[in-house]
Amino acid sequence: MTARDYRYYVDTGPILERSWASKAGVGFTGKNAMLISRGFGNWLLLAAIVTRLEIEADAPVSRQAEAVPVGTLCGRCTQCLDACPTGALTAPGVLDARRCIYYQTIENKGVIPQELRRGIGNRIYGCDICAEVCPWNRFAVKAKSGLLASRDQLAQLELRELLEFNPERFAAVFKGTPVKRLKLRGLLRNVCVLLWPILAREIACLHCGN
Repeated sequence: MTARDYRYYVDTGPILERSWASKAGVGFTGKNAMLISRGFGNWLLLAAIVTRLEIEADAPVSRQAEAVPVGTLCGRCTQCLDACPTGALTAPGVLDARRCIYYQTIENKGVIPQELRRGIGNRIYGCDICAEVCPWNRFAVKAKSGLLASRDQLAQLELRELLEFNPERFAAVFKGTPVKRLKLRGLLRNVCVLLWPILAREIACLHCGN
C-alpha cells in the first residue's frame, strides 16, 4: 500500500466520521448528535482511515440502528436537549450550529449574537454540556485514564488577567493546546462577552453610589 492508497483524519478534515462509526458498530448516534459508545459514553475522539482496501464491515450496535439512526439506545431520555443553554439541539440528533456555544466561541470569527451571550455562561472555549449530562457516561470507566491532565496555571487564571495578555503571553500560556486556534483576538472577544455583565453592574453601582 502506498501513500496514495489511504488518508487519515483525527478531527482534521470534513468527513462524516460519526456516521461511519455508527454504521461500523463503534457506537450509535445519540440525541445530542454525538457518537455514543457502550464502553466510553460520549468521551471519544474519532480517528478515520480512508482506504481503497476492501474491508468487511462490522454490524451496528443494534438491529434497530439502521431503522432508527438517531437515539437508538437513548430511550425516552432527553437530558441533552433539555440541558443545552442556547437551544442548539432543536430536535433529537439535530444541531443548529449557529446556536451552539462550541461554534460561537471557537469557529465563529465575528461577533457573538447578543441573544446567545447569556447562555454562554462562564465558558470562554467550547462547551460539553450535551455530552456531560448523557447517562451513558456512567459506563465510561475505561476512558478515565485517557483524560487530559489539566494545567494548574490555566485553572488559576482570572478573566481580568486574560484581558492583559499580549501575543507573546498568549502563545506561551496556551502552547500545545487547542485554545491557540482562537488566536488572541478570539480569546479576548470571548472574555469580554463574559465580563461585560459584571462590568455593567459595577458601573451601575458607581452611578448609584453603592
